[in-house]
Amino acid sequence: MEVNKRLERVRKLIAMAEHERTDPVEAQAFREAADKIMLEEAIEWATVRDAMPAEARSKPETILVETASRGHLSWQATTLLRRVAEHCRCRMRSYAVRNEGKTYHKVYGFESDIRYVEVLYSTLQLHMFDVLAPRYDSDATLEDNAYRLHNAGFNWLEIAKMMGYRKLSRWDSDHSDAVKDPWRAPDGDIVSEHQIGSRVKRAYKREIARRGEAYRTIAASSARTYRTCAAQGYMDRITQRLDEVEKKRGTGSELVLHRSAADLEEYFYQDNEDMRPKPPKPYEPCPRCEANPSGHCRKHPKGSWTEVPWDERAYRNGVAHANTADLSGDDKVHRPTAKAIR
Repeated sequence: MEVNKRLERVRKLIAMAEHERTDPVEAQAFREAADKIMLEEAIEWATVRDAMPAEARSKPETILVETASRGHLSWQATTLLRRVAEHCRCRMRSYAVRNEGKTYHKVYGFESDIRYVEVLYSTLQLHMFDVLAPRYDSDATLEDNAYRLHNAGFNWLEIAKMMGYRKLSRWDSDHSDAVKDPWRAPDGDIVSEHQIGSRVKRAYKREIARRGEAYRTIAASSARTYRTCAAQGYMDRITQRLDEVEKKRGTGSELVLHRSAADLEEYFYQDNEDMRPKPPKPYEPCPRCEANPSGHCRKHPKGSWTEVPWDERAYRNGVAHANTADLSGDDKVHRPTAKAIR
């Protein structure tokens, strides 16, 4: 019950921090206060635990967390869970269990810390997906859907596919030579690719005119790059925000939590022996590389560098969205699938 009360206080503090009318300085103070509450909980629990005999001390626990998959954000969702687990003084084993097409990650920690991971991650995951990987809402207008999806980096034809349109191949029985680049509409009609794209584009223009915003151009060939860069910007800013909170914890707490952290580390490596750190191998120079004027041999070729596509505007949009994230971990939102293990 005491843990539940403290988590509820954390949610209220962060709710005030994330309110649009809250001053930025006060918002940061609210976030730091929320993290301080959970740190005090961990310190009090660790103090009581250290006073017990070794055989009577509580052991770490584990949960399986399923990261929801939405295409290009699958890797970011896993990275987000790992960063949240570190923030909450837990450890994570990626892709620990695969069952019926679903992937689960195993999180190790003590009770209050694991619960902190659950509520915080569920909030951030939903917040990230709602803007960076939205889905078509059949209850909303075409204008609203076109606005949300295009601003998230989807081009007109990708939005049309979400609406139920399907491109026809030349081998399709419904293929019509009278229509150039034919698509099948949800009602069964055959329409051209140009008609579909124009319809979604016009809906988007009507919505930005209503909102008084500027037109945002996202080329079809760079749509995926846009979404990837936006997700990277979101992840980088969330990491920075968590780092800012952690710097306020001070060094004294690390000394108190040292024994619990060491027990958690050993528990983690006992269950994941393959991840236990191994001593580095001594460096042995390659005689063929040393004999070659280029400094490389066939076994150790010279590396190459490839430029990765980048969209700075998308990255900034991802950062801006991360600034609105609620770090309270409000469990009123949908939680990830989690199974407790003893």
